[in-house]
Amino acid sequence: MPQKVVFYGLAGLAVLLSAIPLGFWDDKKICKEVRQELRECPRYWKRAIVVYWAVIVAMVVAANIVFPAFSDKTMPPENERTEVPQRWRDYLSLRFAIGARQETPNEALQRLIDQGEHTTRYGQPVYTMQVRETDMDGEFRAGLQDYATIEEIRDGRRIFAECTWIKGYTPDSIRVLLTVWYEMKKVELCPVDSLEWTEDMEF
Repeated sequence: MPQKVVFYGLAGLAVLLSAIPLGFWDDKKICKEVRQELRECPRYWKRAIVVYWAVIVAMVVAANIVFPAFSDKTMPPENERTEVPQRWRDYLSLRFAIGARQETPNEALQRLIDQGEHTTRYGQPVYTMQVRETDMDGEFRAGLQDYATIEEIRDGRRIFAECTWIKGYTPDSIRVLLTVWYEMKKVELCPVDSLEWTEDMEF
């Protein structure tokens, strides 16, 4: 879009500039003065007019060559613009199904997750998030209440991280997911609960 604005802006400016000399044949006083100078200094004005039209032509040529080429390099193909990345598609359905959030772990937490056995086996989790009081309404995280009260989670006295991996697929191509809950300690993650489930389950 910015390239199109600049392109059509330059083209329109070139058209306006090319029409300016036509106004010198008007009967207005300034136009008569211009025509008088043209007659008195013909060589000067001929060179000026050549430069004037050269600038206009250069603007048109530049707009046609530079901006389409630049646009081709910066704008992705149509199918790439509409395609949703695989990882984002994986996350979206979980966002609506279980209230997952895609949070960016701090460096220490990310390192611990990367070194964990589940990441080694299944790759990066679809999402990682800290469990908060508002996440405890449904049944999906009800098992955490065996390890901490909602008040402890709300006050931050006990901090839990939730990670979900894609473990595989059923014969019907339904995703099999593994969710693990960790209690976040100062220098380690302690697994406290886990759940293997399929995407068609309701909580």
